[in-house]
Amino acid sequence: MLVLVAAAAVGAPAARTSTASVTLTGGGLTMSNPSVRVVGRNPTELAVTAVVTDARGTGAGWFVSVAAYASGSATALPLVAASATTTCAGGSECTLPVDLVAYPATISAAGTQTTVFGAAPSSGLGAQTVDLRLVVPPADLGRLSLSFSVSTEL
Repeated sequence: MLVLVAAAAVGAPAARTSTASVTLTGGGLTMSNPSVRVVGRNPTELAVTAVVTDARGTGAGWFVSVAAYASGSATALPLVAASATTTCAGGSECTLPVDLVAYPATISAAGTQTTVFGAAPSSGLGAQTVDLRLVVPPADLGRLSLSFSVSTEL
């Protein structure tokens, strides 16, 4: 048995249109406190891990730099940034950065800021973990201090 039902809206009100507006503002560019651990000896190899979050929404790119200072050494031999890798940080969707730095990259041990990772424009959006490998020269550096920063400029 086939039953057809027809319905008509009688006296239904006309559709209404509403307008809503929203203002979206980007966040900032931040880097978590990097962790440094020794992963090799002779020469000393350091693994540096930090989370960089670019929530600006501009796609302008960013740069990680390090200032290294060796105290107690007669000669401050340069360090070397040997390589870098990135992954999306846990629980985050990101656009992985396209690195602008050519490795190996020499890092002065005299306290000068040196770029060790650079996210090209339109990359590095969201939160990503940056893993750097630094090689310390086989010399008596005494005490080595490393200071990391993230910025929008070289």
